[in-house]
Amino acid sequence: MKNTNIAFVTPSMRYGGRERVLSILVNYFAEKKGINVHLIIYGKNRDICFNISPKVNILKPEWEFNENIKTVSTIRTLLYVRRTVKATHADIMVSFEEIWNRFALLATVGMKIHKVISNRNSPIRNYGKFDAFLAKILYPQADLLIAQTQVAKEIYERKYKLKKCIVIGNPIKKLESETLQSAHRENIIITVGRLMSGKNHDRLIRIFAQTQHQGWKFFIVGGDFAKQNNMSRLKNLCGELGVSDDVVFTGAQPDVYKYLLRSKIFVFASEKEGFPNVIGEALAAGLPVISYDCVAGPSEMIEDNRNGYLMPMHDDNLFKNRLELLMSNEKLRRQMSKEAVNSISRFDIDKICELFYENILNYED
Repeated sequence: MKNTNIAFVTPSMRYGGRERVLSILVNYFAEKKGINVHLIIYGKNRDICFNISPKVNILKPEWEFNENIKTVSTIRTLLYVRRTVKATHADIMVSFEEIWNRFALLATVGMKIHKVISNRNSPIRNYGKFDAFLAKILYPQADLLIAQTQVAKEIYERKYKLKKCIVIGNPIKKLESETLQSAHRENIIITVGRLMSGKNHDRLIRIFAQTQHQGWKFFIVGGDFAKQNNMSRLKNLCGELGVSDDVVFTGAQPDVYKYLLRSKIFVFASEKEGFPNVIGEALAAGLPVISYDCVAGPSEMIEDNRNGYLMPMHDDNLFKNRLELLMSNEKLRRQMSKEAVNSISRFDIDKICELFYENILNYED
C-alpha cells in the first residue's frame, strides 16, 4: 500500500502557541505507520525552536527574503511553496493560521491535493478588507477547516462557504502527579505571552501594583513582539508604579512549565484569542486562572468559580478583587488547583492529536 505524504506548511517554527502545537502534531504524525511527514518552513525567519523528530523531512528556501524587493520576494516564496509541495508528492497539505492559510491556498491553487487549514487566532480579528476578500475566495478551496472553539466554528460557517468545518481544541501536556506533588511553589503570580499590545501586560502590572502584594512576585514570561519594544515600555511602567523589584521579566522561554510549577496563580488579560494554550498549560500545572472572558478560548477551559475566574472585559477592579482573594486564601487555591488539573484532561495530547489524525487522514469521507 502506498504511503501517505503530508506537507505541513508554516512561515515559522519560533516560540509561539501555534508553532508549539504544530511541533507536537508533526512529531505525532511522523510516528504513524505509512505516513511521510514534510515540514515546509517558508517565512523570513526559519529558525526552529522546538524539538522535531528526525523522521520529519524539513524543507526551507535556500535564499533569504529580501525586504528591499518585498513584492518579488513574496512571489518567489509563493512559487517556492507550490513547487515544494509538488516535490513532496503530497496527498494532503496542512496549514495553520489565518493570513498564512490564505497564502498556502493561493500557492496551491489548482493542485489536486486534500487541503486542510486551521484558524488559530480570534475569530473576530479584522485583517483588513483585502484579506477578507481573499478569504472569501480561497476558503471554499479548503476541504476542511479546523476551528479551535465552537464559537469560532459558528462564526466561520456564517462568514465563508466551507466544505467542512469541525472543532478540535489544542493539545495540552499532562503532567505526572509526582511532578505536581513535588513542585516547590513560591508566592508567584505568573502570565505567559508575547509582549504585544493586545495581551494587556500593562493592565496586569497595574492590577498587581494595586494589590496587597507584599511577599509576592509577578513573573511575565514572554519576549518582545515584532518591533513594538514593549519590554522597555513595561519596565518603565513598573518603575513609575514602584514595583520594579516585584515584577520579573524572563523573556521568551522554551520551557514555560519550569515557571508555572514555581507559581501559585496564573493571570491572563488578552483582548482576543483563538485558543490560548497558556491557559491550558497553567491549568495542567495546577494553577487557578483569572482571565478576561474574551472571544474566544478562555471560556472553553475556565469554569468560573471552579478552576478559576472569568472576568468581564476590562473589569480590572473585579480582577484585582479576585486576585487578592486567591493570594490571601491558600485553601481556595488548593481546591481550585485540584479542579484545574482534572478539568484539562479532555485536552490530553494523545486524544487531541488522534482527533487531528483521524480527521485529516479520513478525507475521502
